[in-house]
Amino acid sequence: VVSCILTAWLVGIKVNERGRSAVNIINRAVFSAGITFILYNGLMAIIYELVLQGKLLGLQALLTGSLYVAWVLVIRALIGLYRKKGANNYTVVLVGSDPNMLQVCQFLTDSYTDKGYKVLGMFTDKPWEIPAGVLCLGAPEDALSYIDKHRDLVKEVFCSLNPATET
Repeated sequence: VVSCILTAWLVGIKVNERGRSAVNIINRAVFSAGITFILYNGLMAIIYELVLQGKLLGLQALLTGSLYVAWVLVIRALIGLYRKKGANNYTVVLVGSDPNMLQVCQFLTDSYTDKGYKVLGMFTDKPWEIPAGVLCLGAPEDALSYIDKHRDLVKEVFCSLNPATET
């Protein structure tokens, strides 16, 4: 337990950061498992003069890594379920109708997503291109006044204005 607490203090606990891939989070879990493994064996060697050797050391390393990754995946799944129910979401506003912005909008509004974002609406000159279920909040030039009025509600703004495609 002491080695896990020290690892969390040294490395930090970041199980399901928004925008991080599962692979990135699993890599961090493996790194944390390695640090925990080293700290645990170091503490055991100092306190009890106990040093595991050979197969036991390999088994302990394998179990530590596997359990850390399993723990992270379980927590990540639980946070995903929690976010799908509408909790722990950042409310965002999208500005622009660039093809990239439309892809971002589709990605953030997919019903299966657990990224933790709730799209309040989109500012665009092309409301007919907005995916179903997303509100058109006005033209891109209206975005600043909306964000200023709703600064307590809007947590993030995604903007993609392309002069070649915007009118």
